[in-house]
Amino acid sequence: MANNQSDKTEISTVKVKKPKKVTLKKAKSIKRGALKLTWKRDKKVTGYQAVVATDKKFKKNKKSAFITKNKTVTKIFTKLKRKKAYFAKVRAYKKAGKTKVYGAYSKVKKVKVR
Repeated sequence: MANNQSDKTEISTVKVKKPKKVTLKKAKSIKRGALKLTWKRDKKVTGYQAVVATDKKFKKNKKSAFITKNKTVTKIFTKLKRKKAYFAKVRAYKKAGKTKVYGAYSKVKKVKVR
């Protein structure tokens, strides 16, 4: 080996601050089999994840949606079971490269679907 170069791999780490807990303002039934969630906007996040289910532990009839724009503060879930109580929660996330760093879920709200 004529030259003294070695193969080095640089690993850089990016620290991303965990998003704050989202405030879920409203969860209401807007029409038959539909539920609308509204939350407070956080300008420092990449997007949100909204979740609804028929039980408090979010195991039964769970539906989840990712909202990729941080300007969007509402989500409408459709094709839900009528005359049934649903529980809803939202959390924010920030993207760091290919990974998502999630914040804590909001307080759970209960609403009965028309």
